Amino acid sequence: MRSVTLVSDELNRTCSGVAIQENTAMTTAQCFFNDVREIVDPGSVMMFWKDKTGFDGWRATNLIPHPAYRLGSVHCNIGLAKTSGVFPSVYKNLGGHLEHDKPCEIFGYGSYDRGFRLPLYLQRMKVAPENRKTCNEVNESLICITFKNKEMPCNGDSGAPLICEGSVKGILSDGYVSREMCGIFRKSLTRYQILANYRLWLNEITGVFVESHYKSASYHHILIPLCLCFVFFNNIVKIH
Repeated sequence: MRSVTLVSDELNRTCSGVAIQENTAMTTAQCFFNDVREIVDPGSVMMFWKDKTGFDGWRATNLIPHPAYRLGSVHCNIGLAKTSGVFPSVYKNLGGHLEHDKPCEIFGYGSYDRGFRLPLYLQRMKVAPENRKTCNEVNESLICITFKNKEMPCNGDSGAPLICEGSVKGILSDGYVSREMCGIFRKSLTRYQILANYRLWLNEITGVFVESHYKSASYHHILIPLCLCFVFFNNIVKIH
């Protein structure tokens, strides 16, 4: 599967994301900010497209966080990265109703072991989102996935897509784990932004159609990785 990786020279960060237009990648807004809460220079962010023959790369030309996002918050943690390059293919099926306990897949280029090594190839895993009430206690725009004694998203996976029934239903916002290492945990929780909640904003900025919560979608695909930041709190790792 082809993919794109976005890396910030200024921040030395990597995130995952998804191509929704030939020149637009969608990821989390937190990937665009430095430690003093300023948006990084778009020219410092490279987008790399990988296929069987190697890599193509383009500089970002514009970084657009959701206007309601505030650094450190899970609210409206979604953003768009523009480039002058052209992605070979994009996801056209976005949003739609998300049912819990139905099979979905998650993708990303985040760390996969305790050494925080990044994979050379796109990683994927089958999951089942939980009842929205689990996350609605925190924020009604989120969907949760719990992992017990198995691999899970890690550093570098922020912005990675959640794909159900052939449609991008959400992007990875953040996560919490019960150990200090990354890659494999005894128990962990990841939270995804529900794409349908941002359908009006995405349409206004890009013109793409995002289905509401009350419709379903069919399939097409392509993904991307971008920028990610992670913070350690004693024995808890917070994935951004």
